[in-house]
Amino acid sequence: MIPVKPKIAESAHVASLEAYQDLYRRSIEDPDGFWGEAAKSLDWFHPPAATGTWDYHEVEVTWFPAGRLNACYNCVDRHV
Repeated sequence: MIPVKPKIAESAHVASLEAYQDLYRRSIEDPDGFWGEAAKSLDWFHPPAATGTWDYHEVEVTWFPAGRLNACYNCVDRHV
């Protein structure tokens, strides 16, 4: 791994490798809870009915069904 300068590490969204591993583990063990919590940080016109649906046999994945948001606002506008 490449060492990160302390000044850069101070502003990281994930504080350490251990914190990252905990987040990753939760995303695998409790995907509904993990992604549902992540979705709360977004601004929604209409909140989703669920976190998602997965059908790996039909290769069909739906994220946040019935949810409606403005991706540009969430990714760019609210940070300007």
